[in-house]
Amino acid sequence: MKTHFFFFFCILLFSCASAEEKSTPEKEKPAKVVASNTTDSIKTIAPEKLSGFERYADSLNSMGDSVHIDVFEMSWQSDDALCDSYEGSDGPLTYYAYRLTSSEKIIFITEAGSYCQGDSEFDNTTLYDLQGNYVMSTHFGMYQPRTTTFYESGIPVARLEEQGEGEEAYSPRLLRETTNHVYSLKDEGEPGRVLQERMHKRRNGLEKLQKTLTDQRDKDEAAKTLEMLSEILMTQENWEWKTRCVLRKARKTESTMVSRFEVPVHADANQTSKAIDKISYYDKYLTVDEISADGNWYKLSGTYTFSGQKVQGWVEKKYLVPGIFDAK
Repeated sequence: MKTHFFFFFCILLFSCASAEEKSTPEKEKPAKVVASNTTDSIKTIAPEKLSGFERYADSLNSMGDSVHIDVFEMSWQSDDALCDSYEGSDGPLTYYAYRLTSSEKIIFITEAGSYCQGDSEFDNTTLYDLQGNYVMSTHFGMYQPRTTTFYESGIPVARLEEQGEGEEAYSPRLLRETTNHVYSLKDEGEPGRVLQERMHKRRNGLEKLQKTLTDQRDKDEAAKTLEMLSEILMTQENWEWKTRCVLRKARKTESTMVSRFEVPVHADANQTSKAIDKISYYDKYLTVDEISADGNWYKLSGTYTFSGQKVQGWVEKKYLVPGIFDAK
C-alpha cells in the first residue's frame, strides 16, 4: 500500500496505491543547511514562520482515524503526433484530487504528465489547508531541481531544492522564499471545471487545425485524438467524485512522515528510553517497521534528506501525519 503521501519525498501523501522502502539506523543531524550565494539561508526565518505545516498536520490528526476521503480522478492518453501544431495541444496526464467527504474541502492535488512525445516530464503536488491556502507544494521536471515549498497562510516561506533528473550533482539545500504572494485553491478553480476547460481548448484548437490538414496520416491522427477527447468529456462518470479512501495513520510497511521540524527518535517504545536521534518533516522515505502493543509508538526507518544517512528508532504516534489510503 503506497501513500502518494504528502510529498515529494515519496511522493508522500496520498494515493490510494502501493509501494515500500526500508533502512537501518545511524546518527546524523536532520537539517544540515547548505547556504545559497543568491538566496538567504533558512536560518534567517523566524521559527514561527515555519509552523504552517505543523498546524496543518495537527488539524488532520484532530479529525481522528479513518476519515472518509473523496477522490476525483482523471487521465488521458499520450499526446498526438500533431502536438505543438495547434493551440491547447497537450500531453498525457494523470490527475488526482482528494477532499474530505464531510466538508468537501480539498486537501491534496497531484498531477503528473509530459508534453510532446515525452518531452518535459513533470510531477506536481499541492497540499491545502481547510481555508484553501497552500501548505506545501512540490515540483519535479526534467533538468530542473526537485523543489518542495512550505507556506504560511498561503505565503511561501521556505524552499527545499534537491538534485533533479538530468542535473549535475549537488547537495540538497534549504532556501528562503521572498515573495509575499498568497497561493490559494480559490485562484485555481474546481478541478473538474479546470480540466474540462483545458480539454475543450485542446479540442477546439485541434478542430481548427484539422480543417487545414492535407496528409491522410495527420487527418487520421487528429480524428483519433478528437474522438478520445469527446469520449472523456461526454462520460459523466469521469467528472464525479467517488468516496473510496480514508485519512489515517500508516500501518506496518507503509510510508509516513512526521509533523515537526525536530522529532526525537527513541531507542525503545517509551519516554524514558534514550533519545538516539532526531528526524524532521524534511526527511524522506520513512517507513513503519513496527507498532508497539499499545499502539502509541511507531518504529520508523528512513533516510536523512541532507546527509543521506540512515535512521531507525521509535517515535510517538502523535508526531505521525495521517496519510490517504485505500478504504480497506
